[in-house]
Amino acid sequence: MLGDKIQTHLTDLLELLIRSYYAPPTQKREKLNQSNITLEILRYYFRLCFDLNYISFKKYEQFAQQLNEIGRMVGGWLKSLDR
Repeated sequence: MLGDKIQTHLTDLLELLIRSYYAPPTQKREKLNQSNITLEILRYYFRLCFDLNYISFKKYEQFAQQLNEIGRMVGGWLKSLDR
C-alpha cells in the first residue's frame, strides 16, 4: 500500500512538472507549488519507509538526495518566474 502511494505520487510529480513546463505563464506558479507539496509528501512517505525498516539507510539517503535536487530545481524555476 505504501509503495503504491509512493509510485502514484512520483507519477503525479512527473505530470505536474510536465504540465508546468507547458502551462501558460499565469498558471506555472500554481503547478510548481503543487509540485513542491507533492515533493514534501514523498519525503514523508520515504521517511516512513525508512522508519518502518522497509528500506535501508543507503537507499533512503539516495532517494533523499534526489528529492532535494528536484526541490532545488523547482525552487530555481519558481525564482525565475519572479524576474
